[in-house]
Amino acid sequence: GIPGRERKERGSRADSTRIARLSSFQRKALSHALSFPSVQRVVYSTCSVHREENEDVVAHCLAAHPDFTLEHAMPSWKRRGEDTFELAKRCVRVTPDDHAMGFFLACFV
Repeated sequence: GIPGRERKERGSRADSTRIARLSSFQRKALSHALSFPSVQRVVYSTCSVHREENEDVVAHCLAAHPDFTLEHAMPSWKRRGEDTFELAKRCVRVTPDDHAMGFFLACFV
């Protein structure tokens, strides 16, 4: 499963390449979703703990789509996005420390 693969691949060249490819695809998919003229809300979510697939994708898409901002998702959830860009604290992050495999959520409005 995912936890076993993550432990085995963490830090490997194959893992870095896989994460780079996934984050590239995720940037394209999210940008496409944000490009629809009548879109009012887009929820971006992953089952990943990797910053490259989470905060980096969100920051890239916010810069590319300045008409959007982030809603403060699930305000009662304690763990927030990694502090890598101005609105990261509006994101939700779940890690193995939360007794889960990993989860990330950002709500574009």
